[in-house]
Amino acid sequence: MQVYKTFFKISLRFFSSTIVYLIIYGVLALVIPNANKADGGALDFEAEKVDIAVIDRDNSELSNDLYNYLDENHNILDIGNDKEVWADELYAKNVTYILVLEDGFMKSFLAGDYEALLTSYEDPASNSAFIVAGQVKTYLNTLKGYLSAEYE
Repeated sequence: MQVYKTFFKISLRFFSSTIVYLIIYGVLALVIPNANKADGGALDFEAEKVDIAVIDRDNSELSNDLYNYLDENHNILDIGNDKEVWADELYAKNVTYILVLEDGFMKSFLAGDYEALLTSYEDPASNSAFIVAGQVKTYLNTLKGYLSAEYE
């Protein structure tokens, strides 16, 4: 009981400073979230579009859907079919990720073995290329899961 009496004596001695700190905390908790709205939402998240290239040699329904998905989220540039040009574009950092969909991609995807016909080249120093590669994998894995659930 003596511990509690001592605790309350000390608490009453510092009661005014505790109230001041609570008021400061309350004011900051109200001001900081509203300050963001005044400058146009600088702290709001906005996805960034990355410059990529997609070479679609399959031209199937699946490859067109994947192309459209990537086109919604990124800027797709046309860099041709020459591997030397691809290397130059990656080196110059004009693109950070190149996805090549080989002929027969849809058939092999439906058969379950599509990774051999899906080739990617990326800038090793770019984190954006890693994110785009993850988006492609997520899209294809989600589609594979959807198709396997549909046919069961």
